[in-house]
Amino acid sequence: MIRLKLRKKLFCFDLDGVICKNINYKNSNLINYNKSKPIRSAVRAINKLYDDGHRIVIYTARGMTRYNGNISLVKKKLGNITTNSLKSWKLKYHKLVFGNIL
Repeated sequence: MIRLKLRKKLFCFDLDGVICKNINYKNSNLINYNKSKPIRSAVRAINKLYDDGHRIVIYTARGMTRYNGNISLVKKKLGNITTNSLKSWKLKYHKLVFGNIL
């Protein structure tokens, strides 16, 4: 029997709109991240990749507009909300990165 060893890969995913759906505050275009809901099919697919040994990185630009690109402030204001959401959704990942990708 021939066994192939598959190379482990790095997978990067955007959080909002890919892993979760967001809800705005009432009468506002600001997002209430406490009310974000997971997209279960995305969570299952990412967890499968993680379980298969691939590296998972989650990127998010959450708060970058609201806090004028100040990543330290974004992490202070939204870091716990975001990591707690990921935990409650049982999303498996290696790293969470705040900031604009481009």
